Amino acid sequence: MTTAFTDVTKIKSYLKITSGTDDALITTLANAANDFLSTFMNRDIASQSYDEKRDGNGKSRMMFGNWPVTAVNSVLVNGVAIPPAPSVIDNGYRFSQFELILVGYCFTAGMLNVELSYTAGFGSIPNDLSQAATELAALRYKEKDRLGITNKTLANEIVAYSQKDMPDSVKTVLNQYKSVIPIL
Repeated sequence: MTTAFTDVTKIKSYLKITSGTDDALITTLANAANDFLSTFMNRDIASQSYDEKRDGNGKSRMMFGNWPVTAVNSVLVNGVAIPPAPSVIDNGYRFSQFELILVGYCFTAGMLNVELSYTAGFGSIPNDLSQAATELAALRYKEKDRLGITNKTLANEIVAYSQKDMPDSVKTVLNQYKSVIPIL
């Protein structure tokens, strides 16, 4: 199921449409924008549980495959449970929203010998992602009468239309949330 970053109400408010005009079209555009954001970011941003099997890297740090991490349920290396570290100087694991850190242990080099169970994602849609989806859908709505037209002449002046898949402002926001391959 695709995350709902925007909806008809947000888009109509952004476009200052107060009537029931084009609700079906705007619903379609909202769904398309939601799908586009999920596909572009290559991830689901909603908070959920993850169980990963990873290759040990021989180091004491490992990036999570999903973020932001809000809880770590278990860490196993070669089938041995690593406990949470009671303090920053005690042996065990600590974590940030992006990374798992072992103190007194390491992710022994091996194939699929590290098992991680954790929770990651956002409890609610970040405002900038919601706005990006709303702007993308609103732009598509405004472009509906000039599909396929790259330019036209008005009063002896040529008006050119952008052919980008999204505005730079939307792309900048999405790039902040885009999934990248974890650094091992």
